Amino acid sequence: MTIADVFFVHQRGLMNSIYIWVANVGSNLAIVAAGFITVDQGWRWVWWWFTIFFGLQLIMFVLFFQETKFAHIETLGGRQGSVSEPQHTQPGLTVDGKDKKQAISGQTSPAIEAASGTERVRKLSTIQMNPAIPRKTYRQRLSLLTISPGPWSHFLRHSYQPFMILFTIPGVLFCSLCYAVLLAWSTVMTAALSIYMIDAPYNFSASDIGLMSLAPFVGNTLGSLVCGPVSDRVALYLSKRNGGIYEPEMRFWVFLPFIPFQVAGAFWFGYALDRGMPWPQVAIAYGLCNFGSAPLQSLALTYLIDAYNEIVGDALTALTFLRNLFSTIFVFAMPAWVAAVGVANVFNTIGAIGLVVLSFAGVFIWKGKQFRVKTARVYKYYADRQFDARPM
Repeated sequence: MTIADVFFVHQRGLMNSIYIWVANVGSNLAIVAAGFITVDQGWRWVWWWFTIFFGLQLIMFVLFFQETKFAHIETLGGRQGSVSEPQHTQPGLTVDGKDKKQAISGQTSPAIEAASGTERVRKLSTIQMNPAIPRKTYRQRLSLLTISPGPWSHFLRHSYQPFMILFTIPGVLFCSLCYAVLLAWSTVMTAALSIYMIDAPYNFSASDIGLMSLAPFVGNTLGSLVCGPVSDRVALYLSKRNGGIYEPEMRFWVFLPFIPFQVAGAFWFGYALDRGMPWPQVAIAYGLCNFGSAPLQSLALTYLIDAYNEIVGDALTALTFLRNLFSTIFVFAMPAWVAAVGVANVFNTIGAIGLVVLSFAGVFIWKGKQFRVKTARVYKYYADRQFDARPM
C-alpha cells in the first residue's frame, strides 16, 4: 500500500521486487543464522535473538516510520455522493478570462458549475496545489494514529469486504492464488529440508540445514535483479506501442517466462530429496525454484496495485488471508501426505496445482481487460465504500 501511495506506475515493478527481495532475504538468511545459533547456543536462543531484533525494529518504527496516507479534504468528486465544490478563492488556484473576477469574489461561473460534475473528476492530473497549507512537522508525520475521515461504521466493512472482493473480482482471486501457491511451495520446501535431511543419506546438522537456505537466497536475488527493471521497461514499451495507454495485464508478459523455473525447480527438488541424490542437486533445485518465485510474487502484487488501486487495502487483506491459509494447510498436511504417497508425489501434486494456477496469466493477457470491464461496477461499488482518505 505504501508503494501504491508513493511511487508512479512505471516504478512499481522495481519497488515491489525490492520489497519481495527484502521479505525473502529475511526468511532465507534467518534460517542460516538459526542453524548456527542452535548448534552454538541452543535452540532457545533463536527466539531470544528474535526478541532482540524485534526490540530494535520497534525503535526504528517509532522514530523513522512516517505515515504515507493523505486525507483528501477537498476532492475532485467525493465518495458516496459527496462532491466538493471548487474553492477558487484559495491561493495557488487560477482560472482564465472573465471567470477570474468571479473567482476572486468567491462566485462560480455557470461554465465551471456545468463542468464540476464531469471535468473535475476526469482531469485528476491538473489538480492545483495550495501552497498556503503548511507542511506537517516531523513529529506529526510520525504520529502513532491517523484518523481517517468518515464514520466509524465504515471501518466494520473491512472485516468482510476482502472476502467478497476475493470471490467477485477475478484479478484479485488470481493474484491471491498465485501468491498463496508460491508461499506454500516455499514453506513446504523449508519444512521438508528440516525433516528429511537430518536422516541418511545426508545426516545434516542444524547448521548444515541452515546453510541450504543460501541457495534460495541466491535465486531470490538473481530473480529480483532481473524482474524489477525488466518489468517496468516492458510496461513502458508496450504502453508506447498501445498509443500511450498502459494496461495492467502488460506485466504478465514478464510473468510467463519465470513459470518454468518455478515449476522445474519444485519437481527437481522433490525427486532429488526423495531419491537421496547428492545435496548440491537439492540446493540447485531449491535456488532455481526461488529464481522463479520472487519475480512471480512481485509481478502478482504489482498487477494488483495497478489494476485495483482504489481497493488495494481490502485486496491485500484477501491475498494475505489466502496466502496464510494455503501455507498452513500444506505444512500441517505434509507429514501424513508424505507417509501416504512419498516426497516426490507430494511435490508432483503441488507442482501440478501451481502450474495450473500460474498458467492463468496467459488467460489474463488474453481476456484480462474484458474481466476488468465486466467487473467495473463491482469494483466501483467497493471503491466507493473505502475510507474517504483514499484518493479518487
